[in-house]
Amino acid sequence: MLHNDMLPFYQELDLPIKAVLTDNGREFCGTERYPYELYLALDDIQQRKTEVGSPKSNGFVERFNGTILEEFFKP
Repeated sequence: MLHNDMLPFYQELDLPIKAVLTDNGREFCGTERYPYELYLALDDIQQRKTEVGSPKSNGFVERFNGTILEEFFKP
């Protein structure tokens, strides 16, 4: 979604994506370089991670993920 939809959308508006906020799930980060981290590095996008045990920031990400699921992936 980031590659196919978000980056082209913001590029058309001439707005760079400088950072992406993610939780600390295994699909986003780990002890070694993960594909998602490598992809962001190739596009010069900083990955910001929510603090563990911080419901304020993590709740935002979880709600955003739920919205994406409802709007784009569920019929």
